[in-house]
Amino acid sequence: MMRKTHSRVTLFSLALTVLVAPAAMYADGVTDGSLSVGPDVTIYNLSGVSNYTDNGDASACPEGYNGTCRGYSVGTDSCNIGTVPVDWCDETSGCRNTTDEFHPIRATTSDHSVIGQNLYRLKDGRFSQIGLSFLKHGFLSLNTSNTSCAWNDNGTPNTSCVAPPAGGDQLGVGCSDFYGAGLNGSRPMGRRSEVQVAGANHPPNRSGGETNDNYDQRTVVAEEDLDPAMNAGARYFFEGHYVVRDDARAGNGLNNASYREATVGSMPNLNISLIGSTIRETPAIFAWQDADPAVELVQVDRRTAFTGEPADPPATGQTYPDYSVTERFWAAKRVTPSRSGDYAYRYEYAIYNMNSDTSADGFTVRFPASTPIGNAGFRDIDHHSGEPFDTSDWEIEVDVPNGRVIWTAVDDGENTNALRWGTLFNFWFEADAPDIDLSYTLDLFKIDELSSIRGFTSLIPGVFSDGFESGDTSLWIE
Repeated sequence: MMRKTHSRVTLFSLALTVLVAPAAMYADGVTDGSLSVGPDVTIYNLSGVSNYTDNGDASACPEGYNGTCRGYSVGTDSCNIGTVPVDWCDETSGCRNTTDEFHPIRATTSDHSVIGQNLYRLKDGRFSQIGLSFLKHGFLSLNTSNTSCAWNDNGTPNTSCVAPPAGGDQLGVGCSDFYGAGLNGSRPMGRRSEVQVAGANHPPNRSGGETNDNYDQRTVVAEEDLDPAMNAGARYFFEGHYVVRDDARAGNGLNNASYREATVGSMPNLNISLIGSTIRETPAIFAWQDADPAVELVQVDRRTAFTGEPADPPATGQTYPDYSVTERFWAAKRVTPSRSGDYAYRYEYAIYNMNSDTSADGFTVRFPASTPIGNAGFRDIDHHSGEPFDTSDWEIEVDVPNGRVIWTAVDDGENTNALRWGTLFNFWFEADAPDIDLSYTLDLFKIDELSSIRGFTSLIPGVFSDGFESGDTSLWIE
């Protein structure tokens, strides 16, 4: 990995666009009810929560968390809304050995699903991630039919499951696979650091994580973030996120996260129950805008190229073609009157890295020079249970003469506490300036010869700071 030190790219202009969460966000412009081309795994339902630390069985939190911690898992019901089966390799019993247009070589042990689980809290106008899990590695698809897993069959809704050629080593078109909360919380699970979410590297390794406490590898949450006595009025949201390199290669990896609201029971059990309906194919950050329509939300994309990998085991002439994927961040902002009374306005930001292996290690907000700014803060979500990442908070610089607030990750090489895929960080401050004439930059954490920051565009015309104000981004992606 090459480490970038100072390069920045224009991130977004939150004042220009407000996105409204659709009922279902299908990949790359495919509309609700359509059939995605190629393999496309989604989550149609989150189906129950397991509590591994009930009856007050909390343990001292891992590094980066406060006090005592609990552990949970959530069930995920998958659905293939694509036109061809999704690889679901079981590394212990075999993988697909057939080929088709989207699968020019036989499957490898990386061709299987992994499932991330995240928990969020909306409290006092701040939407924060308060829990994340290791990854549950998929191993077999049951390929069942379910009326909720509907796909479009030449304009006609179809709820039947088309049995795939490779049986349980694929998720067939219109087929679903149920992973209950207990299964998603069973150990060993795999480190997120081992999976290149938008690319080729999905090893089947599920060893090495800590299992000393009941919460280890599961969705770890600090007790103080759940206790109703300490969180009056708070709302909670569980998110499931499937990652399958098969549908990422097909350009269908942007609709793999779904969320559902949850409630937290009383002490000492702190049981979590799901309520309402699952918001399909939509990351949980949209719950903030749903609760408060004044929240502004934009997508921030970059294109990353990957070299096609050879068959495993090797076979003459069997290599996947080169391909590229969209890596996506979601950025949200809310401006309200100052809470402290020291300044006129309070600025709250949440940035969610959905699937960018490139990640981010800095964020800057720019005002006109000499704007009074203060009371800046930061909150992250820390990896745990044996992940190698540092847990240091980002450093904050308030540069009033130049009108800037700068957050920067503490450099720890490859293990820097970057904004990794499947995580959301919070940034806030107060200022004596209204929400106009602001600009934003996000520092990228990784650089390699296959991707360029010129491909990292906000997709919003007119916000580029280096002379490309026309909004024409056609030449920005190599």
